[in-house]
Amino acid sequence: MRFLFSKPAPSLPDTIEVENENGSYTIRLRRNERAKRYILRVPTGEKLPVLTVPKGGKLETARDFAKRQIGWLEDKLEKRHAPVSAGDGNAVPFRGIPHDVLYSQKLRGGVQLLKSEEGQPYFSVSGDPNNLSKRLVDFLKKQARQDLEQAVDRHAKTLGKKVATVSIRDTKSRWGSCTSDGRLSFSWRLILAPPEVLDYVAAHEVAHLVHMNHSPDFWQVCTQLAPHTPKARRWLNDNGARLHRYF
Repeated sequence: MRFLFSKPAPSLPDTIEVENENGSYTIRLRRNERAKRYILRVPTGEKLPVLTVPKGGKLETARDFAKRQIGWLEDKLEKRHAPVSAGDGNAVPFRGIPHDVLYSQKLRGGVQLLKSEEGQPYFSVSGDPNNLSKRLVDFLKKQARQDLEQAVDRHAKTLGKKVATVSIRDTKSRWGSCTSDGRLSFSWRLILAPPEVLDYVAAHEVAHLVHMNHSPDFWQVCTQLAPHTPKARRWLNDNGARLHRYF
């Protein structure tokens, strides 16, 4: 009897460097035994681009692939803007609409949503100016919880499902999650995105109460709950990283 043993996949370094006339770029390597091809991404919330290497993939092939994609990578990285603090005079999106942040010298009042004489919406933040950012983030988290709980409740009722808890966090790698016992978690930063994007993510996680996977059946349920799913997914792919610029 002959025993056949598959060769172990070649070891890979954690990162590689690729360069062109504009500079050098560090790329993180991740082997995925289920991947069918090499995939280069700029994940939300991560500092480095990530190159997925399929089963049996080799370092030199990965490096050559990255070099061929360097123009695309440069374009993606250029779209990442510098961080934006919640300082007086800066603008922060709220439900997809830019709002100026203005400090109020009132001792009390917290955060108020107001409009200028020209109709421009803005946040008026009172209290200690050193706590301006914290006050605004607390306000945004409260609004995110309100919008997400309403969306989750609506979608869960459509499916006849019960949700155990809804948590609001500041996750870097995902916009939402769902456990098998009905515990849902979301990034508060979804309140910065257009309402249909927040609604899609809520529908996505509620749909996991039916299918704990991303099968065609799952996407059918998700799209049933949120017909705007394709549009919202494109928006997150194109703009999601920018939501982590703030604060």
